[in-house]
Amino acid sequence: MNLNLPLKRMDSMMIASNIKKLSRLELLYTCVANMVKCLHKSGDDELIKGMEHYYDDNDRNKVIYHNRSEETTDKVQTVINDAAKLLPLIEDKYLQTSEYQLLLRVFKEQTEDDNKGTRKLREGKDLNSQILQNPSDPDATYRKKAGKETRGYSANLVETFDESNSVISDYQYDTSIRSDSSYLKEVIKEMGIQEEQVTIIADGAYGGEDNQNLATKNNINLITTDFQGSKPNEIFAEFVFSEDGKALLRCANGQEPITSKYNEQTGQCRSKMDLEKCLNYPHLEACNPQLQKKSAIILMSSKTVGRPKQLQVMSTDEFQEFAKSRNGVESLPSTLRRKYDVDKMPARGRLRTKLYFDFKIAALNLRKFCKYYDSLVKHSQKLALE
Repeated sequence: MNLNLPLKRMDSMMIASNIKKLSRLELLYTCVANMVKCLHKSGDDELIKGMEHYYDDNDRNKVIYHNRSEETTDKVQTVINDAAKLLPLIEDKYLQTSEYQLLLRVFKEQTEDDNKGTRKLREGKDLNSQILQNPSDPDATYRKKAGKETRGYSANLVETFDESNSVISDYQYDTSIRSDSSYLKEVIKEMGIQEEQVTIIADGAYGGEDNQNLATKNNINLITTDFQGSKPNEIFAEFVFSEDGKALLRCANGQEPITSKYNEQTGQCRSKMDLEKCLNYPHLEACNPQLQKKSAIILMSSKTVGRPKQLQVMSTDEFQEFAKSRNGVESLPSTLRRKYDVDKMPARGRLRTKLYFDFKIAALNLRKFCKYYDSLVKHSQKLALE
């Protein structure tokens, strides 16, 4: 397709797993019921005396949706007590089964000791996003992004493009809690050091000094189109640090420090400046030094300098053109949802859903190529008529 290979743009998307959102009662009940059914099927009915109702087809509706006079808290505690009774009895024989592993996992994640010899339900605030969402898909994780909840996975898309054509040249697929920043690190490490400089355009979530430094080392020009966090004072862009960031060489006033010591724990340089020169500086308040009798102390890291420099770059015309060219990649998540149903894949689990996602990316790329080929045919026909 004769694409300009050194130009790439990047975006991420959330992908919902094809699972039902379960309440904590449903989650605990399902795991206990699955284990009981496994024992019943194996003929170990003596281990599940008093729990036979779990393999009754109508029991789930009775426990979860009916008997409304019974408090949900009591129902949950009953299921927890059954799990606590069952787990020690079956550990030796059923340790390797998926039903046992999932029951043990949900029991540890959802309950805790009450200091009275029994287990109780954990407070919701003590749960993290990596807990089991549904036993049908143990790999799915929870994440809330842009106000929308997702139980499932995430993907990072790398698109190579020029003025008229584009193709997805790389992508990553992982759990939903994977950050955009970590995706970018993986992409850069896989690309390695480039002979010809490559430009990657992404949004602010891919930014950060670590990512910028990693990109620079690999001859990659990383451009992030949004600024994360509060905007710093532009005066900090005038400070000059050593290449390793462990020494302040010159302040915004053009003054070289008397001494500059680097703190490994905080990542900051403690620099002693001439007090008289500092007092005559019009932007003294922005520098916020600690004024002493004969000197002024400035605590600053090289990261403080990088952020305002990024703002300066973002104000240039060249940057604005790059920002406009990134807009095309934002249509990919919508296309993959509407035309390729990535949120309704007929599989569960990270590896299986990734395989389906692979084919959907291939289909999208094939469609892009067909459009490109059709344009060549139409162009040749036009030339023939002329």
